[in-house]
Amino acid sequence: MGGALLDRLGLKKVLSASVAILSIGIFVFANANSLYMLILAQVLLAIGACTGFVGAGFIGGEWFGIAKFSFMFGLVQAVVSLFSGFSQNMLNLVLDDSNWRNTFNYFGIFGIVLTILFIIFVKNKNKIDMQKHQDNILVDLVKEILDVAKRGHVWLACISGGISFAIVLSLGALWLPKIIMPHQIGLS
Repeated sequence: MGGALLDRLGLKKVLSASVAILSIGIFVFANANSLYMLILAQVLLAIGACTGFVGAGFIGGEWFGIAKFSFMFGLVQAVVSLFSGFSQNMLNLVLDDSNWRNTFNYFGIFGIVLTILFIIFVKNKNKIDMQKHQDNILVDLVKEILDVAKRGHVWLACISGGISFAIVLSLGALWLPKIIMPHQIGLS
């Protein structure tokens, strides 16, 4: 769905809104005092994050051309995998000196700054034809998703892509810290 929104509305609108929603989700999480607020935070985080990976690849394709699209997408995947491997250790170091609510409020503030930077600097390289998309965007998206869902090879590609993505991400997020700890490799 993120890719379809990017095609219709462009990088600037979609990614700026996504970062803003993600930031609001971080603030809700940091200040949650009930299960319902935690659930709301997770929903906002999911909505905000749903265009992140696709958006990064979209930027690579649009700004650097189709010839470099796969390289840019691979670069995004590499950075995500590395960051997921080291982010837990970095977060633990920060939480040693600060409480978690303050830390996540600072992440939320960083998200607001990032939203402003997206609004200022992210440009649509290609002109978005809004006349072409005057109809109900949500109805069009659902129709297209249902059309794509009817194709068996798409399901096969999604399953194999999801499995390989999960393996690569889990290597960074789950196993890299477990490999680093016995060897006493730290960030300091």
